[in-house]
Amino acid sequence: LFAVSNSPDYDMPEDMFWVRQNRHYGFPWVMGGIENPQQYNDWKADPDIDPFIPKTSHSLEVKYFHTDPSFPKIPDSVKFSPGVQNLGPDANEYRGHSGKILDGDVTGVAVSTFTAHSSPLGLFFDTKKMLGKDLKGDGFVIRYSLGGTSSMMTPFTTEGADLLHLEMTYDEASDNYFVKTTRIVEGFKEPTDAVMIGNDVYIITYGGKGGNIWKITLPTDKKQNEAALVKNSLRKTAK
Repeated sequence: LFAVSNSPDYDMPEDMFWVRQNRHYGFPWVMGGIENPQQYNDWKADPDIDPFIPKTSHSLEVKYFHTDPSFPKIPDSVKFSPGVQNLGPDANEYRGHSGKILDGDVTGVAVSTFTAHSSPLGLFFDTKKMLGKDLKGDGFVIRYSLGGTSSMMTPFTTEGADLLHLEMTYDEASDNYFVKTTRIVEGFKEPTDAVMIGNDVYIITYGGKGGNIWKITLPTDKKQNEAALVKNSLRKTAK
């Protein structure tokens, strides 16, 4: 089971998790592989001091960013499981410890998992392995936000509002997944959810004139489809 999450207004990456029983995925102490600073009483909620606070964020405006003396301590028995690690080439921009925005393709750093404020939604997989060899059995996710119009995302990238291809690989050493992420379709207006039927992907968008539903047809594995047709034909004959 895999799931995607949306991080807060703080410049934390947006996680994708491999969800397993008896695991803890960090909230509220860690998000996007970054510690929540509100758990520390000496933290100053000032964007001139902490570059991870976007000056345009709603949370800054209404003072959601603040120290919290009642913030619970991390239980001694808890070990956090990290998000899936993004190797790029897309959706892997991040803010480094220096405060500068960096590209994982340049630094060689894996990101947990997607660019901050991109709002990943509608995760799905080719579970029936109907797609062509470059996509077969892989995952896909949409991003709601567009960097070119999102004030918090723009410092990271102008990309977004797209469909991403997720080629995932299990890493035994870390007991986690790494993902190669590639943009394959763009130009949506606030996409909110997606579903795949056969090799057709349907994406519903919130933006536009009343919203839209888009159909994207992905390439198929011809041999797999021929085998499925034969199987269905045999079932009909048996009936």
